[in-house]
Amino acid sequence: MGTHGRRGLEHVFLGSAAEEVVRLAKCPVLTMREIKKPHPKESLNRILVPIDFSHYAHQALLFAKEIAATYKSRLQVLHVIEQSKRPDFYFFNTNPNPNLIQNIRKKSKEKIEQLLNTVKEPNVAADIHIIEGQAARDIVKFADENDTDLVVISSHGLTGYEQLLIGGVAEKVVRMSTSPVFTVKTFGNSKIIS
Repeated sequence: MGTHGRRGLEHVFLGSAAEEVVRLAKCPVLTMREIKKPHPKESLNRILVPIDFSHYAHQALLFAKEIAATYKSRLQVLHVIEQSKRPDFYFFNTNPNPNLIQNIRKKSKEKIEQLLNTVKEPNVAADIHIIEGQAARDIVKFADENDTDLVVISSHGLTGYEQLLIGGVAEKVVRMSTSPVFTVKTFGNSKIIS
């Protein structure tokens, strides 16, 4: 399905049919952003799969590995450590542990390695990336900066007020990504791989 990638007030007033389909479809959805000069893809060399350690992300990894095996692609497994949005004064002049982020990076890498070992088949090459930032924005930025050919991401399927108030990372990635996005859910037909 095509997406216009609307942002700001235009997105608020016009919404996005692609985001609604991603949110409501009971099967995986492939979205592609409208571009001025289309160029055909001969291959999928790099497939990005963001991991937030939820069951949803596990399902996305299953799909990403299948796609990577089919196209002989390399996986870019990414975890974004969400930056705190708290003001500095919340720490009451105490310095947070300087090793905290290093420890989070180490534990995140270990968890991704465990996840990759849990999802053994098919066996595909994978690189692990741990970055700090804001999930949706930095997933898109990573894809742009690392020549990603496809993003495979899970959606929690938020609806109603919950979706309206907080939105979903997957829906934001669909809106902002210049790479095609394959969105997976853990209900309906998305459960076909286990």
